[in-house]
Amino acid sequence: MSDAHDGLIARLEETLTCQRYSRVVVHNYCRNARDFLSYLSERSIALEAVTPTQVSQHLRCAVRHFRERRGRPPASSWTSIPRAGIHALLRFEHRFWPPEPDAIDPGCRHRRRRARIEDCSPGPPSFSHPWCLAQAQATHAGKASP
Repeated sequence: MSDAHDGLIARLEETLTCQRYSRVVVHNYCRNARDFLSYLSERSIALEAVTPTQVSQHLRCAVRHFRERRGRPPASSWTSIPRAGIHALLRFEHRFWPPEPDAIDPGCRHRRRRARIEDCSPGPPSFSHPWCLAQAQATHAGKASP
């Protein structure tokens, strides 16, 4: 691991300690953050460029290594342990983690909703889907179907 990564882990450890995390949690977070940094280094991925997908890929590798070392799979919730350390590292480095999802074009969402309403609206237009026809008929009869 590079000196820059060692310095980053040392600063993470100091920050977690100042935030009054227990010594065991600080140790585990830093160990898992160090493993993640090694994973990134092996693949020539900069910490600044990490995506949630890469975190998931690392966790799948960690599960595989666990299985190889112990001869059995980890408990179903085990990945939350290394994930917590990785997320602490990424929050420390990026300030916000996980990143916000990409914004959806509001016009597109509005058009889809309007089309859905028009498809199911009661009245003269023909109904393209049988459920829409049944929904419109139930509305006209005064009873909405689930």
